[in-house]
Amino acid sequence: MSEPYSNAESEEEPYTTKRWQDELADYMREHDTVRQVATYKEAGVMTLNKGLVVTMPDGERYQITIVYAGH
Repeated sequence: MSEPYSNAESEEEPYTTKRWQDELADYMREHDTVRQVATYKEAGVMTLNKGLVVTMPDGERYQITIVYAGH
C-alpha cells in the first residue's frame, strides 16, 4: 500500500513510500554516513516494496524496506 501521509498544516506534498525512500537516500548520500546507497530498483532487488540497500563503511550491507503502516 502506498498511501500518503499528510500533515494538514503543511503546504508540502504528502509523504509517500517513494518520497520517504528518495529523501532518506539523498540524506545518506549528502552526509557521507555510508559507503553506498541504492534504491531497491537501482540495486535490482526483486520486490514491489520501496526501500534502500545500504553499504556501510566496513562493507556490511543492509536493506531498509519502507512500508506504509497507516495512521
